[in-house]
Amino acid sequence: MSFNYKYLLFILFPGWLFLSTTDTSGQEVNSFTDNVSFNKGSNGSLDLLQFIVEPTDQTSSGFYLFDLSNFIVIIDHFGNPIFYRYTPGGSRSFEHQPDGSYSYYTNSVKGFLLMNAYFQITDTIVKVGDDLIDFHEFNILENGNYIVLGFDRRVVDMSQYIEGGQVFATVTGMVFQELDPDKNLLFEWNSWDHISFMDSDPLVVDLTAQVIDYIHPNSIVQDTDGNFLLTSRNLSEITKIDRVTGEIIWRMGGKRNEFEFVNDPLRFSALHSAIRLPNGNIALLDNGYGHEPQFSRGVEYAIDEEGKTASLVREYRSSPDVFSTVMGNVTTLPGNHLVVGWGMNSSWALLDEYDDDGELITSISLPHTSLFSAYKVSYLDRFDFFIVPGEDTLDFEEVETGDSALLVVELFNQGSDPAILFEFTDKSGQFEIVNELPVQIHGSATEMIMLKFKPTASGNYNIPAYLQFTLNSTIADDHMVACRLMLRGTATGTTSTGKYNSGKELHIYPNPFTSLFFIEEGVTIETVVLRTIMGRKVYQYENCGDERILITLPGLPPGIYIVELIFKDSTRKFIEVVKGR
Repeated sequence: MSFNYKYLLFILFPGWLFLSTTDTSGQEVNSFTDNVSFNKGSNGSLDLLQFIVEPTDQTSSGFYLFDLSNFIVIIDHFGNPIFYRYTPGGSRSFEHQPDGSYSYYTNSVKGFLLMNAYFQITDTIVKVGDDLIDFHEFNILENGNYIVLGFDRRVVDMSQYIEGGQVFATVTGMVFQELDPDKNLLFEWNSWDHISFMDSDPLVVDLTAQVIDYIHPNSIVQDTDGNFLLTSRNLSEITKIDRVTGEIIWRMGGKRNEFEFVNDPLRFSALHSAIRLPNGNIALLDNGYGHEPQFSRGVEYAIDEEGKTASLVREYRSSPDVFSTVMGNVTTLPGNHLVVGWGMNSSWALLDEYDDDGELITSISLPHTSLFSAYKVSYLDRFDFFIVPGEDTLDFEEVETGDSALLVVELFNQGSDPAILFEFTDKSGQFEIVNELPVQIHGSATEMIMLKFKPTASGNYNIPAYLQFTLNSTIADDHMVACRLMLRGTATGTTSTGKYNSGKELHIYPNPFTSLFFIEEGVTIETVVLRTIMGRKVYQYENCGDERILITLPGLPPGIYIVELIFKDSTRKFIEVVKGR
């Protein structure tokens, strides 16, 4: 049986996988694939991380990042996970920072973990002082400084302020800090110095309770003028704060609102994540506690800071409406698109993407059996895959239905730790991996992976497929990083001629063979290489060019091998042969 093959050169970043045919000395790198026991674990991530995608032709081609209870996840616009990590104890606020790093909050350290572009943990960030850090927000500014939120809890005799108030109530305020990269405190702002707990929104705060969270910040971002925009759910307010003096510049929404809302009688309540858009407007998630009936929406306002007006430009509503009881956010995409993350809701909605006219173009939701919810969604317009193919799209060309064509993928593990390929996914079912999984690739070692196009029905195929790796672990539920390949092939009802280069039919016989075989019509062949099914070279014959080439292989162990034919015009052909006993 003959197969059409193509070589792929994969590149991986330092400390991870790098795909190459040679080492730095120019000599071929060979290795064996060891048998490896593999446990998919008990966290159930491979089954639970499923997403329902309703895309359109305008769907952005980038990647969505979010926390999902005990996971941090990156999916592509097809809804396929390309990265996840299991985080015992829970995680929140998974984001990509302007300096290229990633960050997320985890209960395991009660702080934020910083990761480099290869998802290796590089630092832990906590608030300066005795109080705990708040999971809602962590930002790295353009100058490299950090912005963190924290709590400031105090005991207050609330009976002095409100009828029915508790004498020893625990009232939680907030602090935000700016730290330099060495974690030295540069600036601190405390809500107790500027905002009264009596300003809290009665829709969401009961001031007669024993424990009162009167401000509940969920976002602090640097505005275009260098000052800060603070979003506070339990105030139903956006507060602009002077970065130098700490004084409040203005307050929008809530009891102390200073703005006239134009064309928006609903206003907003229990909001999340106010951000400044590239056009100067402000967008936010209005969780909608004050609406009748209750529903949530993304809203965009044109802001006149001098005249103190907020004019509704557009609202972003799901269909049907979603009510996000807690959590959620908005974020911007290239092309003035906006993503609304719906937080915790009973509709299993994860996110919606809208175009610059406010039209819904993508909707991603969770299965109705899911117990997950995402606090915050962010976006990457490009993701540096750990495995980067030399070609983004791999074309198997025409294959007769029922026949096969193969791709040879050479993998080199540049890291010192083993990498384990544990799964190949292709939703069309027309492509498969030949190797028995899992495949372990030792550090600084090379292996070959074979992909097969074996169509069962005629048609044109152009679909994404994924090679999924776990790194330095034998449990896939702990984490996964994938390489995405676009696979293309045409399944026909007509057999190809089987003629190569000289126009004459080229074939190997006998096949299976015992100790020798012939290659017929080999006049245009320059080199013959015999490889194991895993790609290890076991034989090479140079300067061919005869009509009939004799290959003798005494002592070769029985098994399946690949004959690589390199022609004088540098093209290649691969043929599978079987060595009998």
